[in-house]
Amino acid sequence: MGYELIKCEAFKRRDPAVKEILFRINSSSRGMREKALLAEKLRRDAETLLGCGGHDPAVPDCGNCREISRRRKRLAELILDRTA
Repeated sequence: MGYELIKCEAFKRRDPAVKEILFRINSSSRGMREKALLAEKLRRDAETLLGCGGHDPAVPDCGNCREISRRRKRLAELILDRTA
């Protein structure tokens, strides 16, 4: 997705696991209960990055990390709403 260019260490550490979660959510063979569990993991990862203590609004990579994390959190919440 091109996120490899973000120079945020916290984002880089979490991104491979998040990509795996997204891949598994998108797998058509997953049941809704499993998708909900994966969405909860996605939401927790997004919230962790959104709460980053090293966030600097003057750094573009921080802004990109925040925007991507917000979108991932919204996606997780949509999935959780649909599976509730």
